[in-house]
Amino acid sequence: MVDRFNFYDIYGYFIPGAILLVLLWLPFGFFDIIMLSTISAVIGIIPSYVLGHLIHSIAKDVIKSKKQTDSGEERYFSSIFLDKKDDKLSQVVKNRLAVLIKKQFELSIADSGEEQKIIDGRRNDAFRLCRTYVLQHSEKSYAEQFQGMYVLLRGCSVSLFLSSIFYAGFTLIPIIELYSKDLLKFLISLALIVSGSGYFLLSMFKGLKWCNFENLWHSIAISLVTGILGGYAIAMTYPVGDNIVVVAALMFVSILVGARFANESRTYMQWFAETIYRDFIATQQSENSKNI
Repeated sequence: MVDRFNFYDIYGYFIPGAILLVLLWLPFGFFDIIMLSTISAVIGIIPSYVLGHLIHSIAKDVIKSKKQTDSGEERYFSSIFLDKKDDKLSQVVKNRLAVLIKKQFELSIADSGEEQKIIDGRRNDAFRLCRTYVLQHSEKSYAEQFQGMYVLLRGCSVSLFLSSIFYAGFTLIPIIELYSKDLLKFLISLALIVSGSGYFLLSMFKGLKWCNFENLWHSIAISLVTGILGGYAIAMTYPVGDNIVVVAALMFVSILVGARFANESRTYMQWFAETIYRDFIATQQSENSKNI
């Protein structure tokens, strides 16, 4: 099983899971409330990996792997790069790709006048075949590194967003202390925190084109309720005292850094697709020169 543990397991699952666990522990470790030992860190490896799978399942649904075009269609970068009007790849490279893919896989990636979904279907198949070919015939390729980076940043962004919701639960403590004798005021304040946090997150997500808004609202609703209440319950068990302001600052920093990571993951997605095509051409030329 260890032999099968590859870079994707580390970048896609283990690191995002470990980061979330560290972020959840950070308010208590920062103020020396709960300290971790070496044994605790070792034991946390398995939970980090398992938690990373959950984070990955959320990230791939929330952060899009596709781009919305001017026509409103959502398409993969690997397909868009082959359009005549797209300038990511030169026309010379596109023509060369069309010839080599046709020869190697008997697939046409050219604009044939058919429905875009049909053309994109062939292009998606061609891209996956190109990726497999490059991995099998090339000893070194930056494509895997770019794939690892976009998966890593996408997972870390979700870890940061989830931790920010957890930190929001700490803000309930001063409100409850202030309105503990007035249930109505407390419920109003709680509603304002949940709705305000949700509105802030949703507004920020909605303004970013990489966000799959349709799959987002229920994830945020569940995360807000469980995260805020969970944060409050743990903070009551292990109080941070007057350091609540620092935790609130951590919440906003986590949101901002998470948004930055999500945007950067989109950049690596594009580099991944572009590199696969370029490496496919280079690998083909290298193989042909060996056969001469």
